[in-house]
Amino acid sequence: RTPLRDAVNMLVGKKGLMYPEAYSFIHQRFNVSSIDDLALEQLPEAIEYIHRLAIDGEFIPSESGKQRQEMWDLYYMSGIHDYFNFIYEVYKTQIRPALNAVDSPISFRLNDRFSDGSILIGKLKASLEKRAGCDMSQVRELLM
Repeated sequence: RTPLRDAVNMLVGKKGLMYPEAYSFIHQRFNVSSIDDLALEQLPEAIEYIHRLAIDGEFIPSESGKQRQEMWDLYYMSGIHDYFNFIYEVYKTQIRPALNAVDSPISFRLNDRFSDGSILIGKLKASLEKRAGCDMSQVRELLM
């Protein structure tokens, strides 16, 4: 199996994949859960398959696949943004007044954390929108 592992190393180096992703190509192609499950007769075919992936790029995610992943990242980040801001609003309108009523010193620290977190999440969302080349209304249309 050493030649197969060498081929996987080449694929990882050439395409910038993670090892589990590279091995998953073999697992899917040969319907095995580990390369140790391959029959000895299958090894030359598996090695050839990995070399083809490294040279031809067959089955390697395309640029459009990368763009689609960026859109999903933006979609998830937008959800986090919305939930965080909802929690922050609940804090400002309900929790902070209660903490202030009992003179809790944590009230100001929590407010600062929520405020800073809201700004950071907003900046990350804007960065993802810029990278994806679209905003959330376009993302929902394209993904759904």
